[in-house]
Amino acid sequence: MTAHIRFPGFVLAALAAATLLAACATEPAYLKESRAYFNEGRGEEALAVLDKAYREDPSEYRARNEYFRMRDLLAAQWLAQAETLRLAGQFELAEALYQRVLKQNSANPRARAGLVQVEADMRHRAIVATAEKLVNEEKYPEAQDVLRLVHAENPQHRDAQRL
Repeated sequence: MTAHIRFPGFVLAALAAATLLAACATEPAYLKESRAYFNEGRGEEALAVLDKAYREDPSEYRARNEYFRMRDLLAAQWLAQAETLRLAGQFELAEALYQRVLKQNSANPRARAGLVQVEADMRHRAIVATAEKLVNEEKYPEAQDVLRLVHAENPQHRDAQRL
């Protein structure tokens, strides 16, 4: 006959809490430091800490995993901010954020596409400004000719439609 030992619920809960506490206590310092930087809005510094930890000990898989997780999260934030800025016509700030993403991941397709779009938007802005100047000078056919390129590349361009 087998004897069963019964532990009260609080004993099991205490053991679980102690195990969890021990796991937290063994968290490497680089993880704590990188998360603190991240929570302070210092994402690039957080990535640098994780990258350094991995380079110093390539067997430290937690540093590499956390690096990629954090990098992807930061890239998503920066890309969303860049798109908002681009749509608001703040091209230089948007471009800086796209470059920031590419600094961390040079193969990011959304950042590359964003830079191409910023370049097109800046070009369109200059063309529309030229067309506005021609309209003010009452040179309507010339203004129309200038705007054809913008209409061809972006038929929905607000300012080009307005003119």
